[in-house]
Amino acid sequence: MLVGGGGGSGGNTNKPTTTLQHVRVRYAPRDVWASMDPADNLGRMVERGIWFDEEGGEREGEGAAFRAVWRELEETWGIWEGHGRFGLEARVELVPWDGDVDSGRVGDELDVLFSRG
Repeated sequence: MLVGGGGGSGGNTNKPTTTLQHVRVRYAPRDVWASMDPADNLGRMVERGIWFDEEGGEREGEGAAFRAVWRELEETWGIWEGHGRFGLEARVELVPWDGDVDSGRVGDELDVLFSRG
């Protein structure tokens, strides 16, 4: 639960507060076609991260879902202080797919654990 606090920058003058320490995100394809021609290089996202801060455009078009979340957080709350971005640290791991469609999975996934810095 996010609750308004005092101060802050960005579009909103209140910073959210929460008792959450960790949030896990499962970044996974929803159908087999997304796995066959992925928009994101998951291995590179593990290696280079999911913040997409670097200049140059090598990763242009990659990580659209994460970029949308970052834009919304920045517009709503501004850049937070602390480790990483928005005071968060992220641990990103690749979960390879074994090819078994009966498992409910249809491709490689990312397991992302966000922790307060």
